Amino acid sequence: MENFIINTSQNVNLETQRAGIGDRLIAYIIDYLILFGFIILASLVIEWSNIEKTTVFWLLISLLFFFYHFLSEIFLNGQSIGKIFRKLKVVNLKAERASIFQYFIRALLRPVDSIAGIGILVVVISKLSQRLGDLAAGTMVIRLNPTVSYAETVFTDIGEDYKASFKKVPVNRLSDKDIELIKMVTKKARKEMEYKMVGLLFKKTTSITGIETKMVPLEFLETIVKDYNYYNA
Repeated sequence: MENFIINTSQNVNLETQRAGIGDRLIAYIIDYLILFGFIILASLVIEWSNIEKTTVFWLLISLLFFFYHFLSEIFLNGQSIGKIFRKLKVVNLKAERASIFQYFIRALLRPVDSIAGIGILVVVISKLSQRLGDLAAGTMVIRLNPTVSYAETVFTDIGEDYKASFKKVPVNRLSDKDIELIKMVTKKARKEMEYKMVGLLFKKTTSITGIETKMVPLEFLETIVKDYNYYNA
């Protein structure tokens, strides 16, 4: 597995980890074992019925293969059971949740990827380990971090006597994901003296919240994190 840099919708560069071919194959096997169980059940149902078996069987198999992956990724937020087991997730090229249309395109092209190992070959040679369905849909599969440290969450330590600097409504226009990003960027800025991303994130944050301030960008962002914790503790 290899780390790579993506530019998020907040114009911040983040490092993430693409899914390795081994993990994807294991997830693939798990999913198809589950599908195989459905196929056996479907075969028994068809066998007991009086309908024309061959046509219905292959139609049912096609529908199972399509809707298993399509609906799993919609309702499990970019994951199937196999991907959950291997801690993998389908995201768009900004590492954000893919759209229903993108999940649809991935599912639609899955049979093409399954022909003679084409999908595996494309995953190996593509820059972001994408199969044909990913390339067409504008998606990729990443590995989720199995362990998240306290520093990587929205939480931050604030004293019992802490008083918020900004009002609750504008601060809560931000999401947990926004706060995690702000926290990560400000921490990196303090450590590496790199402030370019701080300026960009400052503009994005003031735009979302509507807050006007004379604070310097780094101080403002750190205060926003504390205020968010104050209001949502």
